Amino acid sequence: MKKFVVKFGTRTLMSKSGKLDPDIFQSVAKQVAEASSAGVGIAIVSSGAIQAGRETITRLGLDHSFSRKFNKKDIAGIGSRHLMNSWGDSLNKFGMEVCETLVTFANWTDGNERENIRKGIIDCFGTPFVPVINENDRVSDEEIKMMEKGISENDQLARMIAILIDADGVLFITEVGGIYDSDPLKNSNAKILKKINGLLKPDVTGCSREGTGGMKVKRREAIMCLEGGVKKVAIAGMNDRVIIDFIEGNKVGTEVCL
Repeated sequence: MKKFVVKFGTRTLMSKSGKLDPDIFQSVAKQVAEASSAGVGIAIVSSGAIQAGRETITRLGLDHSFSRKFNKKDIAGIGSRHLMNSWGDSLNKFGMEVCETLVTFANWTDGNERENIRKGIIDCFGTPFVPVINENDRVSDEEIKMMEKGISENDQLARMIAILIDADGVLFITEVGGIYDSDPLKNSNAKILKKINGLLKPDVTGCSREGTGGMKVKRREAIMCLEGGVKKVAIAGMNDRVIIDFIEGNKVGTEVCL
């Protein structure tokens, strides 16, 4: 069975209104179901717990002064169930269900725990259960510290999961659709690079609203995926066919090669 990892940052799961978008979750779920019916296993690495927590606080009618009483770990704890509900509700429409997998980087230092993570993900493939993986923000500071610098540690987590399960490919979903030949926020004629040699270290300054660090980290993790044995890696934007196109070998976003 072919195995793929797809990583979603918080912004890629949000609508233009600034809230988590059920239509995006449903689009992903539909593609995962299609892939599963073709005998392909998909593991999702998903950010979004903090955003879901903030939306929950707002939904309860509590003002911003109340939310400031909580740190981001607490807000992630509030939002974790709602993020999983978004995935679960969408997958349920296609006869599938979430298998939530929360990890910390400390788990990787313990061989038994690391093997449990690997086996738990692999066991889901070929079943109706979809592994949805996130760092356990409630007990781990790293994701939040790096996120505040414009860098998602879930990019690193996606790479670690991919190598652990011997994935055939990794798809990093980004809000701007890939790596550009110049800053798209400053140059309206900027074009997405269809393919880059990651080792040439192209200038990715300002290529994403995630911040310079975010895109540089994606490129770094893409290279490490390839060095770790993953066959194909791409950085692309979300659409209703991007996952299917990627696993079928069609060009999406920016392909990273060595």
